Amino acid sequence: MSQDISVVIELTRRRIALLLKSLCMDPASRNYGGFVNSETGYADSRGSISEAQELFAGYLYPDFPEHYRQSELLAMLKAHLQFM
Repeated sequence: MSQDISVVIELTRRRIALLLKSLCMDPASRNYGGFVNSETGYADSRGSISEAQELFAGYLYPDFPEHYRQSELLAMLKAHLQFM
């Protein structure tokens, strides 16, 4: 694997970790499935799909074995799509 690809994979892995921390998975919350902004405390659907692309990469690509085809991540992606 080239060094450039390794860097992209590591950056994506870090971004996934940040996104997972901000993803609201409380079904009782109005923010359910959204990425909650730490400053406002609310999720906004604008730009959500571009934020979620790293989560899709983690689910779809074996380069991310900690997330690849994981049912928990799939549930999160489904919740996010409903939020959008």
